[in-house]
Amino acid sequence: MTEIGIDWSFSPLWIIGFVSLFAVLLFWHGRSLLRTLVSSTAWKLIFLRLGVMFFLLLLLVKPYLVTQKTDPAQVRVVSLLDLSASMNTQDEGGGKSRLDFVRPHLNPVDDDSWIHAMRKFYGYVDSLGFSEESWPLVTGEFDISYNSPQTALGDALSNLLDQKEDLPISAVVLFSDGKNNQGQSPLEVANLYRELGTPVNVIGVGESRERGNLSIEFQDPPDAVTAKEEFSLQVLVLNDFKDPIVGEVELLLDGNVFASQSVSLLGGENRLLSFDSLLLEVAGSRNLQAKISVPDGDSDPSDNADFLVLPVRPPDLFSVLHISSRLGTFYPFLKRGLSAERFQFNSQIRLSENTYHSLGENIPEDGFSHDPDFWMQFDVVMMDLGCLDELNSTLVHSLKDYVQKRGGGLLTYGALKGARSHLGGLLPAVEGINLQSKQDLSLEVISDPLFEEQQNLNSWKTFLPHSLPSVLVTRVNPAARRSVNLSSNSDKSLLVVQAYGAGKTAYWGSPGDWRRALASPDQKREFTIFWQSVTEWLGSGVVERLKIENLEEEIFRGSEISLQVDALGGNFEPSLDAMIEANISGPNQYSQLINLYPEGGRAGAYSGKFKPMLAGNYQVDYLLKFPDGEKLRQTSYLSVEDSSAEALDVRYTERDLQMIATLTGGKFSRIGDFDAEWRPTLSDRMPTVSQKMSLAKIWPIFVLLFFFAGVEWILRRKEGLK
Repeated sequence: MTEIGIDWSFSPLWIIGFVSLFAVLLFWHGRSLLRTLVSSTAWKLIFLRLGVMFFLLLLLVKPYLVTQKTDPAQVRVVSLLDLSASMNTQDEGGGKSRLDFVRPHLNPVDDDSWIHAMRKFYGYVDSLGFSEESWPLVTGEFDISYNSPQTALGDALSNLLDQKEDLPISAVVLFSDGKNNQGQSPLEVANLYRELGTPVNVIGVGESRERGNLSIEFQDPPDAVTAKEEFSLQVLVLNDFKDPIVGEVELLLDGNVFASQSVSLLGGENRLLSFDSLLLEVAGSRNLQAKISVPDGDSDPSDNADFLVLPVRPPDLFSVLHISSRLGTFYPFLKRGLSAERFQFNSQIRLSENTYHSLGENIPEDGFSHDPDFWMQFDVVMMDLGCLDELNSTLVHSLKDYVQKRGGGLLTYGALKGARSHLGGLLPAVEGINLQSKQDLSLEVISDPLFEEQQNLNSWKTFLPHSLPSVLVTRVNPAARRSVNLSSNSDKSLLVVQAYGAGKTAYWGSPGDWRRALASPDQKREFTIFWQSVTEWLGSGVVERLKIENLEEEIFRGSEISLQVDALGGNFEPSLDAMIEANISGPNQYSQLINLYPEGGRAGAYSGKFKPMLAGNYQVDYLLKFPDGEKLRQTSYLSVEDSSAEALDVRYTERDLQMIATLTGGKFSRIGDFDAEWRPTLSDRMPTVSQKMSLAKIWPIFVLLFFFAGVEWILRRKEGLK
């Protein structure tokens, strides 16, 4: 409201008198000018003199304007942010959640944010969040309330009116997608705000989209499969959208794409897809994930993928390569021992400088291979350490990938000197002594992990042949385990084994073991069983040294999940000194790294906790680190569901939000049109302050006065007047 007044301390009659006097003088002066000058010039001078008199009168009576404005210091604005579960909805697949669009505007430490600008402009600006209840927002705190995943929008607005504050609310700014599935009706509460004259300004967060659901699940998966044998998997894809869907179905193995298919579904159609001719090379438990590309508007992100832990049995056929730089007596006995149908025996032996013995397919006949992938076609490689100097460095270095990544088995024998410089930690034996005993020495064979009880190890008559050179291992890798020792001294071993990455390695110190096969028919049988068991163990792939407890019960967002792992050291005993990290990735670019710590009461058991805040699929990449530098990796998956009513309907209800703003006299804006310059509509019942502005003190008055007087003076001089 604006009022006009004058600062004149005398009687108004004086003003009338001055105006009358100015009028008489101007009339007299005008008549004189009209007689003396041409009409156009006279009227110009009369107009200029009138202007000078008018501005002199303004300076004399001092008029002023009084305006009434809302007092910013007495304004209390409440920012109310919807933190219910539906605000985590992504209206565009792979895009920002609804809440992510609001975060920058309510960051009080950002000078360019809306909340910062409001607090500079007004006296009191509160920032509250709500789901079922309201609570203050502190810097950076925009977490969804999962303990109460319902939305009580009407109750939140009503609770503001019940607060007892010295300063009444001037306006409410509501950031919401319009969901309300608990408590009072927001429109009924809006009528209360209307009666109080308090506007609710609404910022709509979300987009109106057609919604449906696309899901996928494994159908009748096999209980187990065999390594190196083809198998099939089937997945059922269900399209609950009204419109056709075109998508890509991927089958992932330990996080990597294993197979994929395109699928086109009509509205409401279900389709059974079959992945045939699948092949796994390595034994162990494998984590499979079937997932489908998600269209915009998918209402349930937790069923866009399904998971399967598939046990893989060791292969029925083991491919073995024996490679050596010389032909020894041990070779024909080893070949005969591995002549059973489940073994495919290959060999390459250097006989002279340019002559090689080659047995099997894809075995070069003119020399050792130079292809670093040469090893990958075999399950087990038995190598005479003497041929390391004959192989190129690339081929030797690729043995590490063959064992660690391919899951292959490597058995070495022969002189240890210099071998470690080539193989490093692949070689389980660190130091050994050369021995040529004058008599047979009794040996002790440890059953775990190579041999089974039905093989009657206790009745074996194992011995170290006399007069033949051998190596007794005296020091082993920290992760290695002694499996065949001298009966008289268990610290001196002929066979040491270790798990290395996805595969296994061993060192054998008695190439003269062939003599056992000649001792008696029983010992010939023991020789065969021994080497077949060693070969099967080496070729059986992954040892479950990192055993992950798969969660079979349903997991809901907001609930705390316990990740549990059993860790075995390289000696297959529970590990007490490992470090385990779990790198968790999930929806909306979620990423978290947690450490797992030993559990009390159970050796080798580690656990850690995390709380998923979004429904959807999570991938957990485990990394196990041992003190000796060895690392193991494994991947598993989690599906987190949403049990709240909001999971069933996350539509953006703009019409309801517009009605709240209209009923209360507030403004409605969409979040895309919102910026730091936006200001809310305030209550008309706010305290005001008066602002008085004197027109006689503003500089344009003086400028105009001098302008009119100066132009008049110039014009008079041009006409020759005084």
